[in-house]
Amino acid sequence: MDAPSEVSRYQNDILKSKLGFDHVYVITMKKTPDREEIMRRRLDYMNVDYEIVYATNALDPIVGAYKRAFVDPPLPADTPGDGAWSLVYTTSRIVQDAVLRGYSSFLILEDDADLESNTTAIVQEAMPYMGDDWDTVFLGHCRGRETQGEESGYPNLRRSRQPWCNHAYAISAKGALKLMKYLLKPVNRCPLDQRLLVQIIQRKEIVSWSFDPPLSIQVRLHDSQIRLGEKPRPVRGQTLVDSVWSKVNQNFRIEGPGGWGFIPQS
Repeated sequence: MDAPSEVSRYQNDILKSKLGFDHVYVITMKKTPDREEIMRRRLDYMNVDYEIVYATNALDPIVGAYKRAFVDPPLPADTPGDGAWSLVYTTSRIVQDAVLRGYSSFLILEDDADLESNTTAIVQEAMPYMGDDWDTVFLGHCRGRETQGEESGYPNLRRSRQPWCNHAYAISAKGALKLMKYLLKPVNRCPLDQRLLVQIIQRKEIVSWSFDPPLSIQVRLHDSQIRLGEKPRPVRGQTLVDSVWSKVNQNFRIEGPGGWGFIPQS
């Protein structure tokens, strides 16, 4: 078979999905290549156009400086750890990048997010029910009370109540500008982690929607390592109707001792 032409490659790129948004960012870490590989396989299976963003190392001096801009020593007992500050700083990089590029909306995924196979179709159908004033929409969440939210008129789409976990959520251009003040300035001496995000949703400072049941759940491998024969497990018992990971896992097996990695089934 002849190699694909430049035209066919271009057409394939045009046909790639962005899951109903302008851009897709995926947060991962250089020290966990197994998680990055798993996430790439999920999104490649869905033919998604995405951008990998490596989280800033928690030990990087810039993360410490960012934390000190919010909280002066001595730190309160409930101050988030350096890992949380690293994630928040990385999120601030993403939001600023999206604003500079002029995206009308963008999706942020963490590298443990599994998705429904038909996520794009559902998001596109649901968009008109959110109106033009939405700021954030949570494709995934955990431990929340999203079933109690105001109905939108679209099945399973409700106003956000308490969408814990930030593994799969989208931000509009308008929402990005609102969130920038929490990401760049000391507001309430707390970073924009899931606690503060829930607080500003409950104070109705932003317009937020949630899918419930969620379109995305967190799936973990033991100690974030790929191990012989291990199956992915949902976090907190959530499941999907048509999981992308379950489809990808049918086509690949996990190698045992001597080298972790995916090997195509023969």
